[in-house]
Amino acid sequence: SEHVDQARGSAAFAAKVAMQGPSEPYSYLPFFYSRVFEYTSAPLVWNFWGKASEDAVDFAEDSGIFGAYWLDPQRKVTGALVGGSPPPSAEQFAAVKKLVVEGAVAPEGALGLAFAMGS
Repeated sequence: SEHVDQARGSAAFAAKVAMQGPSEPYSYLPFFYSRVFEYTSAPLVWNFWGKASEDAVDFAEDSGIFGAYWLDPQRKVTGALVGGSPPPSAEQFAAVKKLVVEGAVAPEGALGLAFAMGS
């Protein structure tokens, strides 16, 4: 999973630099995923972005979606996992990933999918 994503990203970056010259430094967000039983009536799908850090806060939704946020000492999101059966929507996956990319600061208290979705 990560090796495929990393290979594609670094190849695209190398081609861009070769064609256009030096630009911004290469930046990569670690990404792991699993698609267990993907082609069955009950697929179990999860994605993870970022890096695990000191504090992990897990959650489980009534919808079957589960996950965790990894937070640094300032409560900045350094990593996130979300999955479920049925799988989260593309919008939900994107919202959780965005927390890691932006280094969102998690509020005190329970964190669930609502944290990522902005509600």
